[in-house]
Amino acid sequence: MPSMILTTKEAEPVTHYSVQKSKNSDSLLTISSNEPIDDDLIDRIMVKRKAVLEYRWKAAYPIFKSLEELPEIRLDERLMYLNAIESAASSMESSAFAALKAIRTIRSELS
Repeated sequence: MPSMILTTKEAEPVTHYSVQKSKNSDSLLTISSNEPIDDDLIDRIMVKRKAVLEYRWKAAYPIFKSLEELPEIRLDERLMYLNAIESAASSMESSAFAALKAIRTIRSELS
């Protein structure tokens, strides 16, 4: 069995399935979904289960909903605040995306 399975939107409700640990006949799995997963679906996915811990994220993958209003990126004509998104989501990818957005904005202004 693969250790990780990623699916597409058409394969809802499960969007991510991953084996975190496996020892003897026990495994620790993580399952992500766009909606709550009922016990019937869990029983169809797993042959035997001991416990299920459910955690519902307020703002996270797969659909990000910001918990607060983000500050403006453009502070002044020649000044951009690239880390404006950091108050809502902090990651290397979001910082790289902010830099790319700034580059594209400056390039379009210079054209």
